[in-house]
Amino acid sequence: PVALRFQRLWRELRQLRAQNAAELQRVETSGAEALQRAQEVERQVEAMHQEQLAGHTSLKDAYSHAMLTIQEHSAEVRLQVTRQKEELAQDLHALHESRLKSTESEAGDVKQAQHVANSAHKLGGEF
Repeated sequence: PVALRFQRLWRELRQLRAQNAAELQRVETSGAEALQRAQEVERQVEAMHQEQLAGHTSLKDAYSHAMLTIQEHSAEVRLQVTRQKEELAQDLHALHESRLKSTESEAGDVKQAQHVANSAHKLGGEF
């Protein structure tokens, strides 16, 4: 009976060891799969983080470029407005000079016409 009991316990021990080994294998496999999934999630999170950083940098660069472009265009517009003001001032001065000459010419014509009229009047009075 002791020998039989010993053999039965020995078989039970081998079964339990086999079951433990199989269970340990399943746990190790499951743990490896869980670790692999966790590493994949970490890679995805890091990739998303890098995309966000790139997007942020890209947005920041685009904003800086837009502001620089606005400043350049504003400076260009101010320069064009200044040039147009100068051209208008020159045109206004030329118009003013032309009008003065025209007025002086008309005044000279009026004086000449008065002189001719006076002369004609004098000549008409002598006849």
